[in-house]
Formats: sequence, structure tokens, C-alpha cells
Amino acid sequence: MSNNDNQQLFTKKIRNKYLLWILMITFTIFIILGAGVFFFTYELFMQEMTEKSEAKVELAATKVDKWLESKLSFLQIIGATISENPDQVVSEGLIKEVMKKHDALSIYMGFANGKFVDGSGWIPPETYDPRQKEWYLQAVLSKSPVFTPPYRDEASSKIVVTIAHPVYDQGGLIGVLAMDVVIENIDSIVNNFTLNELNNVRLVSGNGDFIVGENSKPGANIKDTPDREVFLQAVNSKKNLNIFNLDDHIVIARVSIADWYLVFHLPPSVILHPLHKLIGFFIAGLVVTLVVLGLALILISSVLAKPILQLVVGAKKISAGHYDQHMTIESRDELGYLTYSFNEMARGLKEREIIRSAFGKYIPHEIVTELLLGNKLLGGDKKEITILFCDIRGFASLSENKDPSLVVVYLNSFFTNMEAIITEHHGHVNKYLGDGFLALFGAPEPLQNSAKQAVDAAHKILLRLEEFNQEHMSQTKIGIGIHTGEALIGNIGSENRTEYTAIGDAVNLTSRIESLCKYYDESLLVSEQTVAKLEPDYFCRIIDKTLVKGRETSVVIYRTYDLLSLSEQQKTEIEIANQAVQLYLAGDFQTASALINDHFNQPPRYLSLIIENISNNVMNAVPADADV
Repeated sequence: MSNNDNQQLFTKKIRNKYLLWILMITFTIFIILGAGVFFFTYELFMQEMTEKSEAKVELAATKVDKWLESKLSFLQIIGATISENPDQVVSEGLIKEVMKKHDALSIYMGFANGKFVDGSGWIPPETYDPRQKEWYLQAVLSKSPVFTPPYRDEASSKIVVTIAHPVYDQGGLIGVLAMDVVIENIDSIVNNFTLNELNNVRLVSGNGDFIVGENSKPGANIKDTPDREVFLQAVNSKKNLNIFNLDDHIVIARVSIADWYLVFHLPPSVILHPLHKLIGFFIAGLVVTLVVLGLALILISSVLAKPILQLVVGAKKISAGHYDQHMTIESRDELGYLTYSFNEMARGLKEREIIRSAFGKYIPHEIVTELLLGNKLLGGDKKEITILFCDIRGFASLSENKDPSLVVVYLNSFFTNMEAIITEHHGHVNKYLGDGFLALFGAPEPLQNSAKQAVDAAHKILLRLEEFNQEHMSQTKIGIGIHTGEALIGNIGSENRTEYTAIGDAVNLTSRIESLCKYYDESLLVSEQTVAKLEPDYFCRIIDKTLVKGRETSVVIYRTYDLLSLSEQQKTEIEIANQAVQLYLAGDFQTASALINDHFNQPPRYLSLIIENISNNVMNAVPADADV
């Protein structure tokens, strides 16, 4: 019976037996309605609070403006009186009477001839010259009333602002009449208009100096705060009221008479503050609803949970590799059909795993996967890969007179250790060649830097070989050859039997390079094509430039090292040896020979061969019996 036929057996619907969807819809509607009411109320509060704040700030600015105007008007009246009667003596008693009437800290006048009269009783030092003071200079320069930035009064030690008014007689300067206004008086006007303790009101001068507010200390400036940009925009706009909706709702109102600015911050917390009770009621109602719905869902889900939990247990067993799972079908609804599908899936996975386990020992797992998916892989593609040949040296003599079964166990242990390293570096062992193996890096899956991965794997294989020999009390030696080049990759063979492999000149050259290991007495040789793709964190020793069978051009071969594994002395010796080899390859036999003899008492095999070739007046000569 087909899957479609079996599906017809499971016609009952869960929606006919349970009220889950009804409960979920009810819950969703409750949440939507609650959220809608909340956000609608929030918007109403936002609108009301912002409108209220704008009106209050504008009113506060007007109050400050009128308060300053009354002080200035009084100075102007006194100044006009002095102008009309220039011969009248401005006495200290007269100024004291005016101070008392207008609640001023101090009223004083500096005359053009340097005379100074102060109603507060403060006696200035003999060197005191009012004409050198900032309030006097600003008033004379502007020829109109000025308001100074806040400063600390020398006599009272209070923070004050000075209103200075120049007094003229028929165009001639009589002097400057000034009044000190205590900041506390302005502060009381400003703070009477705050909405609550959470908002922030500051009064600043036209150049940004704080007059009233939390930063109102001499020298403090709004341009040094995050409000710099909005303040400059407000100043440049020349409007009496500027509104900015940023993280906070910011209102800046201009006090026109003094060119001061009232800066008001309304943070979101102020708007949310009156909504806290509403939020509390909403959360309480939501909790009650969740509890009721939760109890209902627990009751319903207990019926649904049993078969689903059984499927979960079965799925976990399958994920652990136990594919012999069969669940009992207990209903004819969706859960029943799901259980049936689960059983079919387990059966299919078991069959695929049998195939994968059987063929994965002979074919790379990536290829097995493609075959299981039904993809045809006969033929091949040409791509650049890095090839690694590894061979056990003298294996015939090593295995001679030993039990064949022990030799097989030894080989299997060796290959298992080395294959793990190849796999760790994203390569795969393509085939075993008796006492050696061929590994590919960059096929079938592309590899970003196949040369680096292959060389790293070779270095790790050599380190693991030392441990392996200690564990098995053996003296196994190996040769590794590595080359990077284009090869034909694919499943090559007949329709009935194929082998996934790599063929081509690159594979043959790698085999030849590996066979040179014995001739040069090296455990690892790498082609110049592979070396060219390595990063600077490798140290390379030039071995030779030589011909191999099947090629008309010479091949430069290297022995590579991890840079961190070498001492400074070893690096120096390799650099000297490389210099000697380069001189030799350039034809400068005499210098190359002298360099080797001067620095190496017992030169390594490849340098000894160079000395021998120089003696025979030949280059790059590999004997015919070298089996390469």
C-alpha cells in the first residue's frame, strides 16, 4: 500500500477533539486588546504631557523675561534720572534705598573718571578700577544693557548675574549703572514650573553658560553636554520656542531680553510614571489569564503528550545510531500518521546506514552520500588538489620472519592513526597501497588551502610516528611526498564497478617525489608548487632541483618545517644550507662547496650529494638505480 493510501487511514482531525486553538485565539485576542488599550493610553499621556510641558516652559520663560525686564527697567529709570541731572550726586544712601526696594544683592555705579559707588557697603581696595571690570567693559562696548554670565561675587560669595546699563549725558559717557541679581531668585522662578521631580529644567546664557540647573556652576557650559547640538540649533533658529523629539522630549524657550534659553527635558519615564498602576492592573489580569489558560492547556496537552514523548524517545535513540525503532500506532488521526511516518523513516535510515557502513570502508563518505541521494558520479572533473603519498620504508625487511597476522594488525594500527590525522586536516585517504597510502586534499569537497592542510597533516604524521614507534617498540621510518596540481577527479570505471580516485601527471609526480625521500634520506619532500601556496609561518629547506621519470622539466623539492618548531640555530643552519644550494643550482660550484665545508662538519645527505656532484662536475644527477 502506498504512502498516499496509508494517509487515507488517518482521517480524524485533532481540531475535532480538542479546544486548544479556541483557547489560543482567546488568549491572543486578550493580549491584542490589552496592548491596544495600553498603547492608546500611552499616546494620550504623551500628548497631554508634551503639550503641558511646552506651555509651562514657555510660561516660565515669559516669567523670567518679565522679571529681568522689571530689574532692567528700574536701572533704566535711575539711569535716565542721572542723565537728566548729571550734576546730582549719586550717593551710597540713595543706592541702598533702591536695593531694599528691589531685593537686589547690590546696586553700584562705576563712573567714567574711575569713581565707584556701592550701595552694599562693600569697600573696594584702593587699586579697584570699575572701568577694568567685565560688566563695565561689556556695557560700554554694546552701548546698551547687558547681562553677564554667572560668577561668584567677591563680597557675598554668592553666584550672581550682573545687569549693567550704560548712562550717557548728551552722547558722553557718565558711567555704568549695575545691579547684581542672585541666581537663587531666578532659580525659584524656574523651578516653580517643573512638572515633577523626574524632569530637568536648566537656564543657560546665549553662549551656553549654565545659569540655573543641576550644572549651574561657574564655567559649566551646555556645549560640553549631549545637548550641544539641539542648543546650537535653537540659537540659530532665532525662534522663541524650539521642540526636539529625541530620546527625551526637549523644549527650548528663549528669554529674549537677556538672550537666555530655558532648556527642559521630559524623559519617557515621566510619561510612563502615571501609567504604572495601569501596567500593574494589566499584568495582574494577564497573570490570572495565563494561569487559567495554563491549567486548561496542561489538561489538554497531557492527552497529546504521551505519543509525542514516545516519538521523542525514539528519535533520540535513532540519533544515537539505534535504528531498530518501531512505535505502536495508537490512533488514526494526525498523531497516528506521524507515528507511521516515523517508523518508515527509521526503516529507511537503517537501510541507508547499512549501505554507508559497508561502502564507507572502501569509498569516501562524501561519495557514499552522493550515491545514496541517487546522483550519478561516473566520469570526473579536472581540479587543483594537493596529493600526499606516504610509504613505510623497508617494509619488506620489517615484516620478514614475522607472523602475517601480526603484520596486518600492525599495519591496521599504523593506518588508523595516520588516517585520523588526514581526516582532522580535511583530507581523505583515497586508497591503501600495501605499505602506504594516497591521500587527497581538496576533493571531493573543495578546500580553501589544500596545500597548507596537507603540509600540516604531514608534520603531525611525523610527530605521531615517534609516539607510535615508542608504543610499539618499533623503528618504523616513512617517506612522505606532497605536490599541488591539477588532476582528474571522479568515479572511474565501468557501470558495474567504479573507483573514486585521482589520476594524472600530478599524481605521478607526487609518487616520484615520495620515492626521492629514500635517496635524499628525508622523511618529507614537498614540491615547489605546494611551497608557493604556503603562508609565511613555514620554514623551507631547499633540497635539490632534479629530474624524475616521466617529466622533461626539473622539479625543485623542499623539506618544510613549522616555524615555531625550530630553534634560532636551526633556522640559521637552514638559511646557510639554502644559500649553498642556490649557489650550486646557479652554477657557482666553488662558492657552494666552500660554504658547505665551512659550516657543516657532517653535512646532511642532500648536501653530501651536492659535494659529490661538484666533484664529478655534474648537476642534479639522480642515479638511474635510485628508483625514482
